[in-house]
Amino acid sequence: MFKENTVFVLGAGASVPYEFPTAKMLTTAICDRVLATGYLTDVQIHTGISPEIYVEMARELRISRAPSIDLWLGDREEYIQAGKICIAREIIEKENLMRLEGLNEPERWYADLFHTYLRPHRSGGYKAFPQNSVYFITFNYDRSLEQALLLLLQHNYGLNEPAAADLVNQVNILHVYGQLGRLPWQPKDRAKTERPYKSVADWGLAKEHSTDIKVLSEADSASDIFRTAQKWLGRADKICFLGFGYHPENLARLRPEQITANVSGSCFHLDLRWKEYLERNDNNPFGKRIIMGDWTEDALGYLKARVRPE
Repeated sequence: MFKENTVFVLGAGASVPYEFPTAKMLTTAICDRVLATGYLTDVQIHTGISPEIYVEMARELRISRAPSIDLWLGDREEYIQAGKICIAREIIEKENLMRLEGLNEPERWYADLFHTYLRPHRSGGYKAFPQNSVYFITFNYDRSLEQALLLLLQHNYGLNEPAAADLVNQVNILHVYGQLGRLPWQPKDRAKTERPYKSVADWGLAKEHSTDIKVLSEADSASDIFRTAQKWLGRADKICFLGFGYHPENLARLRPEQITANVSGSCFHLDLRWKEYLERNDNNPFGKRIIMGDWTEDALGYLKARVRPE
């Protein structure tokens, strides 16, 4: 269990093992699918936006060569609503329960995190689960972490859903850009809309739940949610970035210059120029060098190689 205040900051790469896309993959998928024949059938009926707007957006986005639709929408605000609906549809369609249940699936990092670090190692110890001094600040819209913890608690301890949900709801998890609807067992303050963890391809659902998320340009570092994230980081003993892209604006919103804890992070396939800058330059956003993992270590590999159980 975590006894010291430990904060995990999660980027898109942390959800990739569960077949969610990186920013680049998401951008490419939206362009390819919107421009494909038949994808926009009934889109105007369900979203109130004409197919021509989506096609225009996808063409502009593709030609821009932008690495992220999220960043691109900040300068192309005329497409924010259509863009967020497309983002929501792509992510919702990827929320596949089988990827979390582990049927014929390779080992992934949620299970390793649970069994190696979070699980109380004594009989009946599930009641001590909320005593983990752990915090998750996620930049992702999906709810895979919460759903995975629910399933792990249910099937390791024989708990029913309400009992497991009560434990998961005590874990400190913060979606700084929102989440695509709260899960049916989550408190109502988590999101305005509600949706089970299920893969669905539906324009109406995408529009409904897109109202619960923000792109980078819509968020504010002075908002309550970012102030909470900054508070968690400020009182942390250890901070670990997993699957994070280290975009300067995302980092700035966390107020890294105020962090006093030891900071480490994975850098799976990260631009090596940025990795070197964070590792070797005291003038990086943290004002100190941070400990980076190996370029070949994904989230699971990083946990196994770099994070010691307490």
